[in-house]
Amino acid sequence: MRLFGNRPMDEVVPGLIGLSLSSGVLLWSIAWIAFGLTARAWPTAEAEILECRFESSKRQRQGLRYYLRLRYRYSVGGKTYEGGRLHFGAAIETHAGASMGKVRMRTPGDRVAVRYLPFAPGVCTLDPGVAWQVWLAFVLSLLVTFNVAMGAFAP
Repeated sequence: MRLFGNRPMDEVVPGLIGLSLSSGVLLWSIAWIAFGLTARAWPTAEAEILECRFESSKRQRQGLRYYLRLRYRYSVGGKTYEGGRLHFGAAIETHAGASMGKVRMRTPGDRVAVRYLPFAPGVCTLDPGVAWQVWLAFVLSLLVTFNVAMGAFAP
């Protein structure tokens, strides 16, 4: 069995591009899911909230969007770090309800527990979870990658 059979290049190239893109998104989503799920076992440090607010942005086609501006400072092993991650994939949540429902608004100076990656303390999160958009990207890219890969072996 030969990969791509005797297909002309104009049929092969789009498939290779699709396979590259879908497998890239698949690997990205697997990494975020792994970080989000393993973060439950990461050590914690006390952090101080520096900023916690929502900003709105109006785009012509997409309408009004909301972005969480979150910053906190924490120390690990005598070194100070700053973070801004609510949970893995939170940056792609653009609807107010999605983010506001997960955030209890804090004021500067509030103390919270932050989880950090033991061998890279600069990687941190307040919530050791994963946004639903990452799960959706995982499922869709898995389906597309599988479909394109199977098409490469079809007669």
